[in-house]
Amino acid sequence: MPGSPVPGGATELTDDGFIVVREPQPSGLNLAWVIPVGVVALAAVFGAGWWGGSAYTSNQQTEQGAAVLAGAREFCDPTGSGTTFEDRGRTLSIDGRGTDDLSSGSGLEPAAINCVLDQVGVPPDVQTRMGQTTPEDGEQTGEWAGYSATWSYRMETGFDLVLRAV
Repeated sequence: MPGSPVPGGATELTDDGFIVVREPQPSGLNLAWVIPVGVVALAAVFGAGWWGGSAYTSNQQTEQGAAVLAGAREFCDPTGSGTTFEDRGRTLSIDGRGTDDLSSGSGLEPAAINCVLDQVGVPPDVQTRMGQTTPEDGEQTGEWAGYSATWSYRMETGFDLVLRAV
C-alpha cells in the first residue's frame, strides 16, 4: 500500500498507479575507501616509528658511548694532557708518551692509557693486539660493541689511539 515506508527509504506513487520504493542512499563516508586509507595511514605512522626508532636507538647508543669516553678521560686524564675530543665528543684521541715527549712531559703514560681502555671496556683480545703492535705493523683497527678503534705505535711518538663511539 502506498504510504508503507521502507525504513530509511521513501515510497511514491507514480501516475500509472505503481508504487516505487526508493532504497536509502548511503550518506557520509564510503567504507570501501575508509578501510584501505586507514590501513595505509596506520602503516605510515607505525612504520615511521619502527624505522625511525632504530635510528633513534643507534643515536642514543652513540651518545651513551660518548658519555663513557668523557668519563674515561675525566677519570684517567683529568688534566687532558694526553687526550682530545673530536666529533662532538664521540671521538677520543689519545697521545701516548714517546721519546719525543720526554722533555715536555706531554702524552699519556701507559698506566693512564690502560685506565682508559678499562673504563671504555676494550675487550682483552683487542687490548692484547694493541700491546703487541710494533712500528712495522702500521695503523691497526679493532671494533667491539658500540666502539671502534684505530691505533699505531712508534717509539718517538708513542702509542697513539683513536676511540670512536659508533
